[in-house]
Amino acid sequence: MLKVLHKLKFPEEKEKKLDVFVSYTTDPQYHGSFSQRFHSLLGVPLNFAWRNAKDLEQNKDLVFKRNFPWDHPSAEAIKQAMVLDDEEKEFVIARQLGYLDTKNVWGRLIQRCICITLGFAMGHTLNYRFGHYKETSRFRRPNVKIGTMFGLSAIAWYFVAKWVDDSYTCYLDSCADKYAATIDRDMAAAGQRYYDKIIRSNIAMREILPGAERKFTVYGNEQQGMIRTKSIPLVARRDYMRDMS
Repeated sequence: MLKVLHKLKFPEEKEKKLDVFVSYTTDPQYHGSFSQRFHSLLGVPLNFAWRNAKDLEQNKDLVFKRNFPWDHPSAEAIKQAMVLDDEEKEFVIARQLGYLDTKNVWGRLIQRCICITLGFAMGHTLNYRFGHYKETSRFRRPNVKIGTMFGLSAIAWYFVAKWVDDSYTCYLDSCADKYAATIDRDMAAAGQRYYDKIIRSNIAMREILPGAERKFTVYGNEQQGMIRTKSIPLVARRDYMRDMS
């Protein structure tokens, strides 16, 4: 961690806001933003403490089920993704700092407030244009038409909000990768190796575990919806690192 902060020439005021915790998963995490007054959290995966195959053998039950088929021919790719070298770990930490060194909290808050406001405004406008506010019920019950218009507007803007949120996530992915890759060529090369290992591990998971094809594609990317793109594909992120190195 200190080596990465030194390479980044990290400002002291941001370093004071950074808290690191161990995440009992294989995925790095981040919470918050340095643009806030509060502390930001960086979650280091449990397997970052593993340095060799012996460490993996002793601790693999903390991450995987006990009946995981480690004797499968493709399981070697998963083992390689679990035991990273120091440069690859530094890349992941630098990338997570790239997420934190954005205004991601404010960005998501603003876009959600805008979508909620526009959704309400759309429902109100439709009710006004169709004259639903002028209709009254003999029994003074709530006007079903008004509620229906607001409901349809809420559903429409929910999907718009999801699309905007996915686009913003892809933007943050791009910013984080660029943040780490532009430190130096060695960091970009480590990023390429890291994404290569994750891609091969995902392909192996698809071959080993029943139903994993619903989570990973044949290329090792995470499955996306027909319309939604929740994050930048891993292959594209790997190719970007290769170009930067």
